[in-house]
Amino acid sequence: MQQEEPGIRGPIGPLAALRQVVPFEPDLASDRLGWVGLEAARYRASPASELNLPALPHHWLVLFVRPPEALDLLYEGVKRHVPPPAGAISLVPAGSPTRWRWSGRKDSLHIHLEPRLVGRVAAEAFGLDPARLTIPPLDGLELPHLRAAMGAVDAELTAGGAGGPLAAESLANVLAVHLIRHVLAPRRPERRPDGALPRRRLRAVVEYIEEHLDASPTLEQLAAVAHLSAYHFARQFKRATGLPPHQYVILRRVERARHLLQQDRDLSLAEIAACAGFSDQSQFCHHFKRLVGVTPGQFRMPTRIAWVAGELGLRPDREGRRLLVADVHPSEGAAAADGVGHRVEAVADDPVDALDAGPGQRVPQMFCNSAGHDLCPPKSTRGSRPRAYRAGPHESPGARDAKESP
Repeated sequence: MQQEEPGIRGPIGPLAALRQVVPFEPDLASDRLGWVGLEAARYRASPASELNLPALPHHWLVLFVRPPEALDLLYEGVKRHVPPPAGAISLVPAGSPTRWRWSGRKDSLHIHLEPRLVGRVAAEAFGLDPARLTIPPLDGLELPHLRAAMGAVDAELTAGGAGGPLAAESLANVLAVHLIRHVLAPRRPERRPDGALPRRRLRAVVEYIEEHLDASPTLEQLAAVAHLSAYHFARQFKRATGLPPHQYVILRRVERARHLLQQDRDLSLAEIAACAGFSDQSQFCHHFKRLVGVTPGQFRMPTRIAWVAGELGLRPDREGRRLLVADVHPSEGAAAADGVGHRVEAVADDPVDALDAGPGQRVPQMFCNSAGHDLCPPKSTRGSRPRAYRAGPHESPGARDAKESP
């Protein structure tokens, strides 16, 4: 294994500087092509070596085309002791010395970007202050867009710089754009997935939600209860409950509304929506029907029916006869309630759906008195909305079934 110590002399370009300390020549190099903004070199079969290289004035991108058998690589904040995968990219920021040691031959592409060009692209394309832009070290990352741009530089280098300095400068700009985009992108989460929120923290968060349903708790507030960042809290909460935090809050609001609908007959739907923490009645009805399957008004009806039945001493239709839905005109309410001389429009599956029943739906049972009257006769304020009533003597349920049969 060859070992060299740095001995760069004079203000020269990065490739010329490396020629003074690296004991082998690159297969391809751009330092004699007059390129602007970057320099590049391709080492297709670098022998095993140990190199201690001084800081260079350019940002140094390395594409590992074929990694060596073993590799130790040390530079600013990076300590790599295993070879990266083929196609991975490392970056040594300008001004950082490096220490290389590898065994076996390696194939790699090296590109040196001028910091001044990177700063200019940052200002012109991204509106950034070049003085405040920091290019961090990269350690064996999979960056497809940057790798494709480096491949274009390799192709131009292989072609002997056929595109001239303009092509090289264009490629340098493309490389700078992809590099800056990566630097500006939000930091990726750790590859190790977040676990579920611990039971103790989950209990604290759930209690906080229950106490603040009507106050619209924010993600930041919930994360603070769990002593986590908003990002990690959301991931851990979903793993613990199966729902994102905002969906869980909606579910708990619907559950509170359901309880109020069952327990408090005096509250209006708007009041229940406010008590449950919904911003308005429309939002309340939307989420309630989405999760429960019926509207709040439909859900509330069985509770009212049971209460009225208890108050009036009514009983279920023990004969099992079905209630039918008729198109009731206000002036015909009494006759319709008696089921005499009125045409049946529809039947429904559930008493809850009686008011909104469509043709062909069935209601198996309803609370009724011994005379067979509807316990909630139509009100004139309801206009011609369908109402539920029991079939009169003129038309039995069986006769109606026969009419419906094809």
